[in-house]
Amino acid sequence: MFHYTCIVNPIAGKGGYKKHLPHLLSVLREHGSSYRVLFTRYPGHGVDIAKKYQRSTDIIVCFGGDGTLNEILQGQIDSSASVFIFPSGTGNDIASSFGITPQNATEILLRGITKRVPIARVNNKPFLGVASCGFDTYVNAIANNFPSFLKGRKIVYLLAILLSCFAYRAPTMHVCLDKKRIQGTYLLMAVGHGDRYGGGMRITPRAKRDDTFLDVCLIRDVNRFRLLTKLPLLMNGKHIVLPEVYYSKAKHVSIEGNETIFADGEYRTKAPATYSISDSTIRMILPTIIDSIPNSVPSHVG
Repeated sequence: MFHYTCIVNPIAGKGGYKKHLPHLLSVLREHGSSYRVLFTRYPGHGVDIAKKYQRSTDIIVCFGGDGTLNEILQGQIDSSASVFIFPSGTGNDIASSFGITPQNATEILLRGITKRVPIARVNNKPFLGVASCGFDTYVNAIANNFPSFLKGRKIVYLLAILLSCFAYRAPTMHVCLDKKRIQGTYLLMAVGHGDRYGGGMRITPRAKRDDTFLDVCLIRDVNRFRLLTKLPLLMNGKHIVLPEVYYSKAKHVSIEGNETIFADGEYRTKAPATYSISDSTIRMILPTIIDSIPNSVPSHVG
């Protein structure tokens, strides 16, 4: 019998779990499934909770966003338990990249398939989405300084982008992609294991979690008005055809300097940094249409 452990970040998405948790618990009761609900109380608490439930009969349900999932990821690396993300944060980029939405999440949890998903690392810090440095980390810093009553709203990120466009000074980056060295003044470097961040911006649109490669997007410093006019292209990944964009795949990526690096929506480390796909995996419950990730096993529910 499977035991469901719902790990809930109560502040993610301004309490987004409240819209969905009661319904899910009602469904689990109808199925005669046992469950527990545990709330995170401090940064890193999700890691501590996740480490306690690693049996093959455990199903961890993450109620939160990318940051909450990353904590659970850290506690579940190479575990035999299954992890499912019920999108309840602000951006929910990792869930979205797997085709999971609040509307279909309950059905996928009950009828989906479990697959081993490879984990990426930056300076040994695990991530499933995108690790980036440069302009977007500056945007995050600006957004975090907005009043608390505004946080969790997508408009905050958009306002932070507008403010950052004219305040940010692009650094010279020294990057190595496998054996190729690149140097230049770049607005940002994004290293994608998934294809999107920032609430749906498909910065690395060709990323596939099972191809053993990381996708790298470097954007050269450009006129700020041109930058603003081209930002909409990020939403559907069409920016990679622009002349100021360098896009490539690599197995090993490194960057020199002292840039701040965010991954899965949170601060992770600073450069110098190395990125790679690790040998570690996390067992996740995913939609049946996601069939490109190897090592699928039958559904945990008949």
